[in-house]
Amino acid sequence: MIAAALGDIQHDLDISPSTSQIIFSTYFLGMAFAPFLIAAWAETSGRKQVWLFANAWYILWNALCPVGNSKTLMIVGRLMTGAGASAGITVCLLFFGNHDPPDRPGQTCDRQLTSG
Repeated sequence: MIAAALGDIQHDLDISPSTSQIIFSTYFLGMAFAPFLIAAWAETSGRKQVWLFANAWYILWNALCPVGNSKTLMIVGRLMTGAGASAGITVCLLFFGNHDPPDRPGQTCDRQLTSG
């Protein structure tokens, strides 16, 4: 969603093309590293609470990014948005992993990842 708007973001925030690419990349950075923390948190405090909090976190940072007129807020906001977005994948895969037959671990997760 943000790739199509990079030119507008670059113009509105008066930033360089390289900074706009950093804004784009920090979302994926958040999605890459947050699952390590989210998985551990979900195992200790329950998946539903973590999933609900992460969705609220995602909405909060998505709401803050366009409101602030700052490149720092945009970079941090995209990082935090990626972290919130990764929770759905992380928590759901943990859920599917626990519902597999003992003789075929990973079957449900494999079916979910390869279907459509």
